[in-house]
Amino acid sequence: MDFISGWTGGVCGTLLVHPLDTIRTRQAVHGLGLMTTLRGILQREGFASLYSGVFSPCLTSGVWKGVTMSAHYQTQSLLSKYRGLSRPQDLSVLDVAVCASVAGMVGGLVVSPAELVKSRTQICVEGNINPYKKELKQVAALLQPGAWTKAFRGAPLIVLRDGPGTFAYLGCYEYAKRQLETLSWPAWTKTALAASIAGPVGWMAIYPIEVVRIRFQGEQGWTSYTEVCKHIYARNGFSGFFLGLGTCLIRSSFQISCTLVIFESMRAWR
Repeated sequence: MDFISGWTGGVCGTLLVHPLDTIRTRQAVHGLGLMTTLRGILQREGFASLYSGVFSPCLTSGVWKGVTMSAHYQTQSLLSKYRGLSRPQDLSVLDVAVCASVAGMVGGLVVSPAELVKSRTQICVEGNINPYKKELKQVAALLQPGAWTKAFRGAPLIVLRDGPGTFAYLGCYEYAKRQLETLSWPAWTKTALAASIAGPVGWMAIYPIEVVRIRFQGEQGWTSYTEVCKHIYARNGFSGFFLGLGTCLIRSSFQISCTLVIFESMRAWR
């Protein structure tokens, strides 16, 4: 049930904010503001292009959330038994965050090919071409004989991103949830508030890694992570590693709220 709940929440969250994900990916590459990037996409490529690369995350964001949330709660259950606790809820916030980190790294390996397809589709500018055809072209390229190994290009960056990122995100979520327990609000509103805080915290913890990941996976010319880092710093300085952060924080607040409200609601139905 944890897997199904996580998948459902992940897909709904992705569909809700994917245009913002496309915008922040372009910002990370071109360094322009949110509105400038949005206007450029709408003028040159049309509204549909804001959903470039949406199929891959809809498929694997659901898998990522499903695998991550399932692994997260299973790890908590195992740790609580090892510690001699009667239930996982008795674990400390730090224990929960460590379980989340392990789960995040496991989930990160699963979504590596989809992240690559998504970023390449979002970065690709081809006028008013159907964005879904753009995505299928990227998938077809990875299905060529001998090309499947390239699907995991940049996978170590995703593991490095999702380990500490999930530690910060779900650790913060757990802490916020516990602080809100005394309020007499409906359960879903407390979940939404905790998640809207936790999502941005998680991204702020690892955003420079995400910028490097976008460039390395999305643009095929790079040969090493160091080369990407040097290019970003030479072009934009230290601030180059935070391009698109504001858009990402807005996106994550809404996405994580939607995802976790659905996830927690479905778990409560069991």
